[in-house]
Amino acid sequence: MSKKSSRYIPALSFGWLTPLYDPLLKWGMREDTFKRKLIQRANIQPEMKVLDLGCGTGTLTLMLKRAHPEAEDTGMDGDPQVLDIAREKSRSTNIQWDEGLASSLPYPDSVFDRVVTSLAIHHLTTDDKRRAFIEIYRVLKPRGESHVLDFGMSHSSLTRFMTTYMRRLEETADNIHGLIPLFITEVGFRSVNEAEHFVTILVRYPYGGLSKEHNMSNLQIFVVLSGIVLTILIAWYFWFAPKAQTRAAMSESGAQEVAVTVKGGYTPDVIVVQKGRPVRLTFTRQESAACSEKVLFPDFNQSALLPEGEQVMLEFTPEKPGEYGFQCQMGMLRGKLIVE
Repeated sequence: MSKKSSRYIPALSFGWLTPLYDPLLKWGMREDTFKRKLIQRANIQPEMKVLDLGCGTGTLTLMLKRAHPEAEDTGMDGDPQVLDIAREKSRSTNIQWDEGLASSLPYPDSVFDRVVTSLAIHHLTTDDKRRAFIEIYRVLKPRGESHVLDFGMSHSSLTRFMTTYMRRLEETADNIHGLIPLFITEVGFRSVNEAEHFVTILVRYPYGGLSKEHNMSNLQIFVVLSGIVLTILIAWYFWFAPKAQTRAAMSESGAQEVAVTVKGGYTPDVIVVQKGRPVRLTFTRQESAACSEKVLFPDFNQSALLPEGEQVMLEFTPEKPGEYGFQCQMGMLRGKLIVE
């Protein structure tokens, strides 16, 4: 729990995996258990205003409403696809659903009594994690509280082995290195502590103090080991499996040109160019998800906003051979530029 002193993906990283999000959390990650604990810790009172940041498909938001029907609940996420699922699940309930980014919350100062977030922070880059906690602090009322549940440090050989692979997924390294409490403290929160821990098929979750480990049954151990195999397969598929490469075409002006479509990812996402020649990439964003509205090439100090449906050109000249990553502003969409 983090208490404010008085004085922020598509789900599972890729849009095409969104339909699997609810079943995975329900059957593989003890969702009901840890989310009910999170709600209990939040100590929500009647007429409090509660924000579920990174609400995804709305499961936690709906649980909050059922547990505290007199509270005023808002679910916010940067992915319109999961928000559509949330609205469908919440018909006839009084919940407000908003699209926005954790690093720039679309709310005025001091409006919420509680901000809760579950399995959202690890989607963010380090800078955006810090900005998200600044934003959480800003929108909380004096004496308001934030309750965060997400990946955390490992304290057993089993979970340390699991996180060897998990740290390559999304932006989990900050979580696994135990930096989240530090990020929370540095923006001005007080009484920051990890209240409880859970082990799932993927990794250990802390949230904020007493530390309480749950012993696993033989069935749970089997599920954990199955999860390790699944995690390794996912990591291999997305990071180690061979990917098709697209070689840039040479224009009459001498520039190397590639057209890139942005829709649940970058197509193509592996681009081969020659060093010392201008590279001209034309991006066309065919989706409205807020996380893809900006593309970043950090190694070349280049970035561009990508308005939906418009062609945006980005041009630079790579001077050294190597492999250089590019990504969206939340690090959820990624590609690679190979310079020969």
